[in-house]
Amino acid sequence: MPTKYHTGVNSPHHQTFWSTRMHRDSTVPAAQTSSRKGRVLRYDFARVVAMTFVIAVHSLTIVVPSGTVAPIYLIAGQSLFFTCNAIFFTISGRFNLKAHNVENPTGYYVRKTRGIIIPVIILFFLRTVYQLLPNLPDLGTLMSTFIRNSLGPFGSTDYWFLFWLIPYLAVVPFLGRAFSTLKKAHSSCISA
Repeated sequence: MPTKYHTGVNSPHHQTFWSTRMHRDSTVPAAQTSSRKGRVLRYDFARVVAMTFVIAVHSLTIVVPSGTVAPIYLIAGQSLFFTCNAIFFTISGRFNLKAHNVENPTGYYVRKTRGIIIPVIILFFLRTVYQLLPNLPDLGTLMSTFIRNSLGPFGSTDYWFLFWLIPYLAVVPFLGRAFSTLKKAHSSCISA
């Protein structure tokens, strides 16, 4: 028999939490959704802005920081355009903190392994092979270089975001369960 402090999956507070915070987009007006079922235009717009900022921040490398205006432009550009990381991670969290990911963590981890971990392993292996060409070593050296690259050195290359994203995705079922026990005022503070 649940007590008034019960905040588990079947508690009234849990149901309210998930219905009001995790499924808000089910009530989005038709004018804000695209023709593809389940897509919300405001999130697509946020992705477009973030992608534009990614291109812009990488384009700042052609700014020569000489004179008086260039350093100001460079700092202002970085301050604005680096928000793309926060936008992408926030959108990722928004779509991963769903009730079904918390209630079925095994299914969530299987989907993330299939959709992210396995492609990353394949990509890192191919990148290691490419890095070692044209003198491809024996299989043992290839595998040890692959493991070493996957555990660190690729973190300072173009793949840095994977080393941040994967741990965030790993804690989603735990965070979702923790957020489900928060009262509305506390969850509003976190959201703000």
